[in-house]
Amino acid sequence: CVLIVRSLNMLYDLKLTVHGEMDIAYRGEIQTPSRCGRMDQCVAFGRAVTKMTFDSDLLSTESVRAASNIYMVVVDLCSKKDTKEILKCLNEAYPFPRRDVDKALHSLLGEINQEMCQEAQEILGDRDERKAAERLGQAMCKAQARWDEIAVPLCPHELKAPSLHRLLEFPALQRHITGGKGVG
Repeated sequence: CVLIVRSLNMLYDLKLTVHGEMDIAYRGEIQTPSRCGRMDQCVAFGRAVTKMTFDSDLLSTESVRAASNIYMVVVDLCSKKDTKEILKCLNEAYPFPRRDVDKALHSLLGEINQEMCQEAQEILGDRDERKAAERLGQAMCKAQARWDEIAVPLCPHELKAPSLHRLLEFPALQRHITGGKGVG
C-alpha cells in the first residue's frame, strides 16, 4: 500500500510527508482482508534506520544513526503463514488479558519489546562492525526465543516457523551468521 500511495504522491505532486503516505496506506490496508497494522508501513522510510513507537493508533518515529555498517540478509523461506489467522489468535489476548498467556503476550509486545528495541538501538551505536554484528545477531536470537516462548503457544499452527529454525540451526551456516529473527 505504501508503494501505491508513494507513486500517487509523486505522480500528482500531492506534497504528502512520509507520515502522510504511511497514514493513507494504513487506512487503505485495513480495508483489505489482511488487516495488517501500522508497523507494515515502515517500508516508507526506505533504507533509513527508524525507531517506530506505537501508542494505540498514534505513531511517533525517530531516526537512528548506525555508527558502523551492519550487513543483513533478508531471506524469503518460501513458507506459508496465514496472517489473518495469526492476528485472530493474538487478538484474543486484547484489549484485556484474561489468562496468564494473554498477560505474557501484552508484556512481550509491550515492555519486553521496548527493552529489546532499546538494546538494538544501543548496539547500533557501536563503532566496531564485527562486535555490533555479533551483538545484534545475539539480540535477534534472544528476541526470537522470547517470541517462541510467549507468542507461539497462542497460535502454534501458524507461528512455529520450522523453516526459519531449520535455517538458523543449519550447521554449514553457523560460521556465516550471527543470528536471525522472523516468522516463516
